[in-house]
Amino acid sequence: MVSQLAARDTGAGSGYEGWSTVMMKSFQFGSGGIGSTGAQCGNFIAAGAVLNQMGAANSMILHFLRWFETTPLPTNAAYIDYRGGTWTPTLGWGGSGMPIPLNNAPKVACETTTCHGAHTKWKVAASSWLKAMGAGANTDRCGKTTYDTAYKLATMINAWKNGSAPGAPADPTASCFQPGACHNVYPETGVGTNKIYCTPCHDGAEAITPNHGG
Repeated sequence: MVSQLAARDTGAGSGYEGWSTVMMKSFQFGSGGIGSTGAQCGNFIAAGAVLNQMGAANSMILHFLRWFETTPLPTNAAYIDYRGGTWTPTLGWGGSGMPIPLNNAPKVACETTTCHGAHTKWKVAASSWLKAMGAGANTDRCGKTTYDTAYKLATMINAWKNGSAPGAPADPTASCFQPGACHNVYPETGVGTNKIYCTPCHDGAEAITPNHGG
């Protein structure tokens, strides 16, 4: 995507100024949840960086955030395109190129953009599929999610440039900011800036603060 934007950078007035100077590997640090730490999903980091560099409104980044949290991923689009020959990576498929997508990996709406959290929730739901497909199938989810992310980002940018940018989604945490609510108790701490789904961190016995710290 960066290379396509860079190709449109013909100088001042092109609307794509600066893209030809962006290093192609600028966002690869996000691989494996930032340096293989499992922290934040690199797909969300890269998509947010591209939208920000393009001058998109923050509402578009929030729209992408909510899509990433609530959409059952990965779709089977990468496999379908591989089988149909509708897209071939620069380095090709297999071998030293892109891993060949597997068919019909389970889809899960992970409700989080954290790498470890999302991948773990998917692995729990996909356990029987993983056992049948073998250990190598574990990376299939992330590869195809990246494919889905690039497609979603492209459609958002095209819609925006055509005058129909997606607006900010409904905020699932709005009730948390009401007087006396969990994120309004100590507003000086700054926790009230949250926009992500609450449940991955707060609900369940193994959450960061089970039952909202109750």
